[in-house]
Amino acid sequence: MDIDPKVGTSLFENIANFLDLADSFPDWEQHLTRLVVSCYDADRAYLVRLGSSSMQLSLVASYPMISQHAFPMAGAGCLRAWNEKEFYTRLLPSYFPEFIDLDQGPINCYLVVPLSREEQDGILLLLAYEKETPLLNAEQYHGLRIISAYVRRRLQGQEELTNFGVDNFSSQQILNLIDEIFDFAPIMIDGFNREGQCILWNKECERVFGWSAEEIKSHPVPLSVFYPDKEQYQDVISGFSGGSGSIFREWRPRTRDGKQLVAIWANVALPNGDMICIGHDITEQKMAENQRRLTASVFEASYEGIMITDANNRICDVNPAFTRITGYVKDDVIGYAPSLLSSGQHDRSFYTSIWKALSEKDSWKGEVWNRRKNGEIYPQLLSISVVRDSQEKILHYVAVFSDITNLKNHEAELKYLAHHDALTKVPNRLLFAEYLEKALASARKENDAPPKKWTRSILT
Repeated sequence: MDIDPKVGTSLFENIANFLDLADSFPDWEQHLTRLVVSCYDADRAYLVRLGSSSMQLSLVASYPMISQHAFPMAGAGCLRAWNEKEFYTRLLPSYFPEFIDLDQGPINCYLVVPLSREEQDGILLLLAYEKETPLLNAEQYHGLRIISAYVRRRLQGQEELTNFGVDNFSSQQILNLIDEIFDFAPIMIDGFNREGQCILWNKECERVFGWSAEEIKSHPVPLSVFYPDKEQYQDVISGFSGGSGSIFREWRPRTRDGKQLVAIWANVALPNGDMICIGHDITEQKMAENQRRLTASVFEASYEGIMITDANNRICDVNPAFTRITGYVKDDVIGYAPSLLSSGQHDRSFYTSIWKALSEKDSWKGEVWNRRKNGEIYPQLLSISVVRDSQEKILHYVAVFSDITNLKNHEAELKYLAHHDALTKVPNRLLFAEYLEKALASARKENDAPPKKWTRSILT
């Protein structure tokens, strides 16, 4: 189990991971200070117990860790935090002189969060910043409130969490808190009561489905709007009655304009039986997945050979038809340049013209003579295309080719039959006329050549 924050993970995902695992860790306070340093971009964090009667600060945990665990109370700063009506406040380093020797670098400001303010003592979270203290956005603010509720339960041993009391924590309070936190979240979050009426509908739901919160909440049977098919509607209702669960299931609801989506949803049951639903529209991902499957199927089943190279023109994939035509299996060619297949019958200018066409037009098509693994030289009809990303950077080159050996042989056979007598195999007048035309053209290249020379050129 990894309780520590993860890079690239959202604030609430990190907090949720901490809350899920913290009860199993005896040193959860240390992990908490590490969490807030990471999630709130602080340089240091201290979890401090404040005793008002004894005017004493006791260090519960810190990140990075320090060895000193008790020191005199910094009167002005802590009393100001103690009496602060706001949830958090900013204080200058001068309010906490005892921390100067503990800190390894200059502190510009402290963010002081009173996690608990009882009559005789309290819990303070101090976030130290070497630079300007940032303003908390709504997400960070509510993240601290969630953390403070947990800390009060653990350190004070309370069953009731002050403003978030468990015993008196109604579903409506939960809904109000979720609505405030997640109304603008980039994922779909909605809620339904036991009668199937909508009680929560955030902005992402409005954007995806096209119905406003007011419209959905006033609809007597809102789920029937998204699932007009009776059988699917009953499946959804059965899923609701199945209770809470963190497993996402795939559903196909419809939008206001009739478009069918592919979405995954997980349901979380509230204490009174209401249900919070967390969903994500995966329609585009499904379409992309189906397109990838189709492309892979075409790639594998194509009768034409397909070779894919990377931006550095190194082979990264080939299809079965490539092996059938060239004799090379995939492991023979991966990582090599396509020149491995070269026959040596084309000069440098030929390949230069191909690269010029790819650079200017992103494609080239023509006939090429290549060599099989067994050494046989054969003709190909080859088409090369350039694949670029959204920034026009080259990702791959895709070559599609077919073996035209039979076509070339048939072409030569037809040419022979056209130029020779079928019975005697003697060259006919058509072949003579062709040779005559070539000889005349060659003779005319010599300026002012006399007729006798023309005749001699023709006869030879």
